[in-house]
Amino acid sequence: PTAGDGFLAGVATQAAHIIDPSYHQVDPTHNLYFKAASSVLIMFAGWFVTDWIVEPRLKRLAPGAGYDAAPSLSDLALKPDEKRGLIAAAVVAVVVLGAFAAAVRNEGGPLHGKGLPMLANNTPAPGEREGERWSQVIVPMILLVFMLPGMAFGFVTGVLRTQKDFIDGIYHGIRTIVPVLAIAFFMGQFVNYFQYTGLDRMLAYAGGSLLVSADLPIPLLIVLFVLLVVAGDFAMSGMLSKFGVLAPIFIPMFMMVGMSPELTTAAYRIGDSVVNIITPLNSYLLIILVALQKYNKDAGLGSLISLMLPYSLVFGILWTLFLLAWYWSGYPLGTDAPLEYIPSR
Repeated sequence: PTAGDGFLAGVATQAAHIIDPSYHQVDPTHNLYFKAASSVLIMFAGWFVTDWIVEPRLKRLAPGAGYDAAPSLSDLALKPDEKRGLIAAAVVAVVVLGAFAAAVRNEGGPLHGKGLPMLANNTPAPGEREGERWSQVIVPMILLVFMLPGMAFGFVTGVLRTQKDFIDGIYHGIRTIVPVLAIAFFMGQFVNYFQYTGLDRMLAYAGGSLLVSADLPIPLLIVLFVLLVVAGDFAMSGMLSKFGVLAPIFIPMFMMVGMSPELTTAAYRIGDSVVNIITPLNSYLLIILVALQKYNKDAGLGSLISLMLPYSLVFGILWTLFLLAWYWSGYPLGTDAPLEYIPSR
């Protein structure tokens, strides 16, 4: 289980309480069994697509399409300055960790024993509990343990020569998280206004009533929901932000026709995952494109998407069929994670 599982479980619980406040707390392990089995399926599916579709296509394209040969082991070997940089980074890391260990273990050290978080005026922070002193400075500890060895490596290898190089390195790390922060801000506004207006309940009951009257089988609803999430991935990237928008609508709606929130979450995982490699909204797509351009300098987003499209198609079809087979088996998706929803009253 990851932090993302905890977020999905919390949002799913809130969404389920829209129509059934007595519904149990969805656990972070609510899709654990399904995820574990899916990892094996996706591993073999990825091997099949790579070995039988993508690699033969690249062999047909190269060298006419500009794809260079893969680097040899000698090209990937560490250069002498990189070896010296790693040794310097290791020495600095040992010194930093040793300094922290001394500050924690020695009596009278600034991080020894227990204490309360303090405010700028040297008064205890309200509402905080006493704890280990080192745990109160865990963020700067992590910062220094990673930054100082990295700086040592950069100085020895010549990557960091000036203050501008250092700033550029920090900016490069932060730049990848900026889209997430921007999306999180607007997602928070949307979710709060959505709940304030009552549209979540209105759409849930209206859509649920429509589904009840349509009498669609649950397997068909699973397939349609996966396709809906796939389409949504081209309008809003990010597993957590998209689930925060869709869950308050579709989890209550599907509960009205007998689908558990855990089953809806499993279907959501499939739709959100299979097109990450081809949606232009994926913040990491440009990083992947840079890796591709190491072997084909003329490659663009079109080249990348065309190469990765077989993965999305095969993963989407096989994984959806796997979820349908899991549903028909009746086996729970995880701990305390039923497939069907039975109202408590």
